[in-house]
Amino acid sequence: MVAETCNLIFANLRGNEQLLCERLYRTLAPKGVWSAGSQERADLLVVQDHSTAITTTQNLSGTSFVVIEVKRASASRSLIDKDLERLARLKAAVPKNKVMLFLISEARRPDRFVGPDGVRSKVTYSIPKTNAYFRVIRACKASSRFSRRDTAHYACILEVFIK
Repeated sequence: MVAETCNLIFANLRGNEQLLCERLYRTLAPKGVWSAGSQERADLLVVQDHSTAITTTQNLSGTSFVVIEVKRASASRSLIDKDLERLARLKAAVPKNKVMLFLISEARRPDRFVGPDGVRSKVTYSIPKTNAYFRVIRACKASSRFSRRDTAHYACILEVFIK
């Protein structure tokens, strides 16, 4: 799933944007936000306005980027919330950059993020244990018929913001 998302993003990169996979969070935030030994990784990172190649250990805390976590909607709520907490922590450390969670659901409407009408939820959700919240900024549906909202495939983009 991450590889497919990676391919779609890579095919649509502009100019001097770069796509990096499995990037350590400690290289994305100023020192001290993550411990030196932390192995937590962001699934995808789109680095903007960077004309040179980026090394795997290079600290990018002063760079413009978008961090994307990818998760199946069938994952437990606690795993989804854990990704959102990690994204909120990064957003608090580098507020100018965007942080998002792509949620993919196969043959089931993700009720928490998509209403019964098949449209994204417009609710603002607090992220537990943080001073942040997220919104569903986009929900796309693939179905053979519009009336099959509950058994369609969905892709949702959740963006994290600081209060």
